[in-house]
Amino acid sequence: MLNKNEIEKIVIDWNTSEVLDFRDKPFDSIFYPDFHYKLYIYQNGEETEFITGSHLMAGKNKWTYLMSPEMDTDYFNDIWKSK
Repeated sequence: MLNKNEIEKIVIDWNTSEVLDFRDKPFDSIFYPDFHYKLYIYQNGEETEFITGSHLMAGKNKWTYLMSPEMDTDYFNDIWKSK
C-alpha cells in the first residue's frame, strides 16, 4: 500500500500531466507487451482502475497520460521500490 506522500505525488502528477495519446487496444494490452503495475483508486464507494508502464498511466477510457515530463522511465518503479 502506498503512503500518503506517494499517493499525493501520483495525484498531483496526474492532475498536471499531459495527455500523450489514445490507445485503441484492450485495456490490459495498452502498454505492450505488458503493464508494470495496476493502481486502484477508491473514492465514495467507487473503484477506478489504472495501469502503468514506466512513466505512463492509462485509465479504462484508454487515454494515456505522461506522468513524468522528464520521461523518467523509473517513475513508477521508484514509487514502488520500497514496497
